Amino acid sequence: MTTPELLHLRLHQQHPAPSATPDAAGLVAHFGAMQAQDYAQSLWAVGARLPGSTAAAVAQALTEGRLVRTWLLRGTLHLAAAADVRWLLDLVAPRLVAACAGQYRQRELDAGTFRRSFAVLEELLTTQPPQPRSALAAALRQAGIRPDGPRLYSLLQRAVWEKLICPAGRLGAEPTYTLLDNWLPPAPPRSRAEAIAELARRYFCSHGPATVADFAWWAGLPLGEARRGLEAAQPGLQTAQLDGQSYWWPADSGPAPAAPPRLLAGFDEYLVAYKNRELLLDPAHARQVLTVNGIFRPIIVVDGRVVGTWQRPPGKAGGVELRPFGELPGEAATPLAEAAVTINRFWNA
Repeated sequence: MTTPELLHLRLHQQHPAPSATPDAAGLVAHFGAMQAQDYAQSLWAVGARLPGSTAAAVAQALTEGRLVRTWLLRGTLHLAAAADVRWLLDLVAPRLVAACAGQYRQRELDAGTFRRSFAVLEELLTTQPPQPRSALAAALRQAGIRPDGPRLYSLLQRAVWEKLICPAGRLGAEPTYTLLDNWLPPAPPRSRAEAIAELARRYFCSHGPATVADFAWWAGLPLGEARRGLEAAQPGLQTAQLDGQSYWWPADSGPAPAAPPRLLAGFDEYLVAYKNRELLLDPAHARQVLTVNGIFRPIIVVDGRVVGTWQRPPGKAGGVELRPFGELPGEAATPLAEAAVTINRFWNA
């Protein structure tokens, strides 16, 4: 396998045929979970893979509970299909809670504080529709629990990981929360081995060709568990070597056609979901994409490689500003112009 072949296959797997993922929830389920630190960019990450969709339609899937934006892999915000949230939380939450022990001590959050905050949140949300974050903060403050910035973040995140509350769309620009059992459908539990195997299957089928180290990083799993997940998923996968590394992707995939240039989201799975990003992003340009404060900018992709960034200028109803690292190939001009039109239609429809 060559690097261009690998990148074309990845783009092909990351942009499945619309018939395979007919709606936002189906697309996100195909991925297992999709990075969503930036709310607006997470909508476009879905929209870029669903021809004809709009930001309003993807947001509606969150409002209706078909999609959930919550803290999952590596403790960061992800989109997940509602049917997958329970088993993903069961898989990742215990490790994340343990990893936050030092942070909890720093923020003066002990077991008693968590118990009291959970009781306050449960009492508020049992009799109310989804409530904005500010209402949850007010209820905690009234109960004598300080909800200042970092503490509120940890209190809500921990309540999510304990499967007490669940993010439930937005009220204006503010996220709302409700009780998880009132928001998500019931689902049979999975053993840890079953959950890791299923997550591995989805990762390699949507992100492949990828290595087991890529999967371990993306899922936030120890390498040993990631290897066992890959072993369980291997009957449906094929493998090839590149620079001494084994890469895995679906066995039923044929050669991938060359993909058109694309304008992908900030924090897009195509860039973020791999431990080694040098195959598609020249390290010399890494800081133009990933800022010092951890923000991944929206990216221009040509022939599978990241060749620049783009933005929608603030305060303008339309328009996309391209910021290539160098001169773009002449044949990329028309597809990128068409992609910019699609982005404007996505946001303005």
